[in-house]
Amino acid sequence: MEQAIGEQLVIEREEELKALSRMLQRAKGFALAFAQCNVPIERIKIVSELQQILGDYHIGEIEFKKPIDNLLDELIPILSDYEDADALFIYGLERSIDPEKDASPLITNLNLSRNSFPKYISCPLIIWLPAYAISAILRGAPDFYSWRSAIFDFHSSPELLTQLSQEFFNDDEIAISSLTSEEKERRIIDIKGLIEDYEHLPSSISNLSVQARLLNSIAIIYFATGRVTEAIEYYQQALEMTRKAGDRKSEGAILRSLGTVYKYLGQVAVAIEYSQQALEIAGEIGDRRDEGNS
Repeated sequence: MEQAIGEQLVIEREEELKALSRMLQRAKGFALAFAQCNVPIERIKIVSELQQILGDYHIGEIEFKKPIDNLLDELIPILSDYEDADALFIYGLERSIDPEKDASPLITNLNLSRNSFPKYISCPLIIWLPAYAISAILRGAPDFYSWRSAIFDFHSSPELLTQLSQEFFNDDEIAISSLTSEEKERRIIDIKGLIEDYEHLPSSISNLSVQARLLNSIAIIYFATGRVTEAIEYYQQALEMTRKAGDRKSEGAILRSLGTVYKYLGQVAVAIEYSQQALEIAGEIGDRRDEGNS
């Protein structure tokens, strides 16, 4: 069963690659498209596969590694460097889009400058973004979004998701505190991308325990940065997911974390309630260490 599902995912990916290559080869002049890809390392692999399909077709790749306010203003001074490009691929705009908000200078200016893009760019423009960022552009810059010829949707394989998820499971407040603000925000974006791809998988192979741990990792980052409301929201989502998965040990750990958060807020009665629930679970599963921690 899992093998059949895996083969279907491969077929879907190949079909999207073929559709994108056809769009690029047929486009005459400016054309706009979005490529949805939640995991940067997967995007690199996809573009490499696409280049093999296209052969001598020249893709100009531009990555913005810091937030920007106006895409066209950033592109105009450097377009001469890409005169020979048959298409331009844009990466990194998610750094200019707040996952929690629709409004941003970038999105506002995309809408305002929508009619100017064909004046300066005479080849296909493909913007690669995670799902949440494309949704934010749809809501905040509907006129720019309406220029699109297509959206190409690429999801990560279950094997890659499992491998990448492991990188975030050892996060704790001490490890998070050593990261810069930008690194913390980047980490949140990367984890949310993994969760998006897990949600795309069929329920038979979508690992609820792993998703719960990813949600828990986001909550840890939010709490470490003082965004307590967001931390509670993600701890609650993680808690619900562990209960669906029947993962009692992880459920107890998240309950203890919620107890810590509410203790921090000075809501001692609520903190005790969560800690008591964690204590009961530790007793049920015979985990003496967790019992002592609770």
